[in-house]
Amino acid sequence: MEDQRNLFNRWFVTPLSMLQSLPNGDGGFIALATCFFLYERYAKALQKKNRVKADTSTLVTQLAKDFDTDRKSAEVFWSVVRDGILHQGMPKQRNQGKKNLPGYILHHSFSKPFELVDWGGEPAIKIQPWCFVWKVVELCEDNFEILVENNSFPFPKVM
Repeated sequence: MEDQRNLFNRWFVTPLSMLQSLPNGDGGFIALATCFFLYERYAKALQKKNRVKADTSTLVTQLAKDFDTDRKSAEVFWSVVRDGILHQGMPKQRNQGKKNLPGYILHHSFSKPFELVDWGGEPAIKIQPWCFVWKVVELCEDNFEILVENNSFPFPKVM
């Protein structure tokens, strides 16, 4: 497992640190996107370990728990930011052509990884990318054993 931890550091922690060093916070968006798939790997592995089906509802519940937030904020964050970025490269603003979703604001000065707020009379999700990024890295490091047990998507062996 030490080799896998080394790979995790080389492929995720070090590049994320480099992205954080970019001026104007320019690396935050890509780091946020990267950490969504890391978070999902962790959350699905945790659900599997607990013998719980890893559907969207349970993943959102886990997100709310891990980030000490309310379920509504976690649902909006998952739908707008996670679904949008991982499926189309930008946060989602409409649900299948139906109603508008809450907007989003990314900024380094926010104190929480994400939070649903009223922004000028409209709902919006405030995002501090680096708070989210480093919390996800911490969750992965603290639960590394379950991350590497994934037989469908195993860590590679590098020769």
